[in-house]
Amino acid sequence: MGGYQPVSRRVPQGKHPVNPPGPGSGRAPVARSCQCSQVDSFEAGVPPARGTDRPSPTIAGVIRVDRVALRGLKARGHHGVFPEEREEGQTFVVDLVLGLDTRPAAADDDLTKTVHYGIVAEEVVAVVQGEPVDLIETLAERIAQACLKHERVEEVEVRVHKPDAPITVPFDDVTVTITRSRV
Repeated sequence: MGGYQPVSRRVPQGKHPVNPPGPGSGRAPVARSCQCSQVDSFEAGVPPARGTDRPSPTIAGVIRVDRVALRGLKARGHHGVFPEEREEGQTFVVDLVLGLDTRPAAADDDLTKTVHYGIVAEEVVAVVQGEPVDLIETLAERIAQACLKHERVEEVEVRVHKPDAPITVPFDDVTVTITRSRV
């Protein structure tokens, strides 16, 4: 007795089926090379352009990036819509995931070819401690923009935690998460 063997219908990267068979035809699809812009140049065997540190696009047109994460950055800020939040302040916690191509830095073991996460952390704390805003959505946006000012950072995910939010029922945390990119 033979077991069920699934048949992959996936077409290899850079290939598109030509004349797909009709039901019951018994023929397999024929694949041919494609020159469409959605093909990953790395997968298609095309080397990246010289002198560029930017990663190659993927099939979905999204930039392929590595991740550098900073978790649990804490700072006291005076953000919120209530007067007591503005006067007394509270602790905010920020998690960041920075998207960038780390290959040039790794190849040369060179800090100038990556993002200095210590500096990013100081800048994020300065934003939290800075000018008060009503919403943590606004705070998250300001943090994202500060991160994207770094030349090597292509995208950033920012999560702002407000663990001491003025909520009248028991809760663990309030967060807002945003993702921003240069693309």
